[in-house]
Amino acid sequence: MTILIGIVFQFGDFYNEGNSWFIVLLNTIIGAGIGSGVTVWALYKKFNQDKWNEEERRIQFQKQKVKYFQSLIRSILKDLKLQIDYYKNFADKLRENPVDLPLLHQVSLNELEQIVHKLNQEDYYHSYLREFGNSQEMVDEFRKIISVLNYFDGNIAMYKSSLQKSFDFNYERKVKLKDLVEKSMDDTAGFLINNEVLEKQQDFWNFLNQTMIDFHEKKTKQSDLKFYHDNFVEVVKKGLIDFYKRIPQAHYLIVQMKNATFIYSDIQFQNITVADDFDQLHVDMKEFYGKLETLSKRLLDYNNG
Repeated sequence: MTILIGIVFQFGDFYNEGNSWFIVLLNTIIGAGIGSGVTVWALYKKFNQDKWNEEERRIQFQKQKVKYFQSLIRSILKDLKLQIDYYKNFADKLRENPVDLPLLHQVSLNELEQIVHKLNQEDYYHSYLREFGNSQEMVDEFRKIISVLNYFDGNIAMYKSSLQKSFDFNYERKVKLKDLVEKSMDDTAGFLINNEVLEKQQDFWNFLNQTMIDFHEKKTKQSDLKFYHDNFVEVVKKGLIDFYKRIPQAHYLIVQMKNATFIYSDIQFQNITVADDFDQLHVDMKEFYGKLETLSKRLLDYNNG
């Protein structure tokens, strides 16, 4: 622009005032040049401002993603602590009564599922590095957090499936035991009206009769399979020792009682195994819970914007 004005003044040395049209033309050109310069400068400033605004929005968006990731981890830690305690309670309660599988309290770990299965982990990985530093330490830290979350997600799903199979097995065995005990009780009632037993095996008849009377006196609406086992199966099995070698009906019943005892013991054994598994799950998950707490400390302390 300075050069253009210099040229104008140089031309002014050769033209007198009568050449006003030329001066007007030059003024127009100069004005247009100045106007164009102002416009270009304004556009340049706007471009830089837009670029800065876009970068600021990108930075804020990354921070918000880290804050969201932080909130998910905080919620996961809270829910996992409850779930891990529930595993221990489940195992303890099962040991108190190994015949009945109690219901397992299950926490809805939606945030864990969100991170493992739904979030774009790569996006959050880059946001994590942007906020905490693009170093190998931060790379390893983020990946270890995801690895521990995958461990929890996989183990919880595996044990949920395994527990369902245990419930199915427990139900099948209990139905089989119930049917066997009910048939044995029907057979016992049949022997009580058997004339041959009544006339020739009075001691045997008296034992069966008293056993049935005692059982029904103790029975309530809340009586479960454990009650049937303790107050019928075990009582009959022990009482028949004096009769089974010489009385066919006694031999038949004691075989039934042994079969019932085998099923009952199998139910207990399988359920104790389930309790052992959940005790070990509790121990393992507490260990990994501690790892997640340690790995997440930087993230949980994050408070940038």
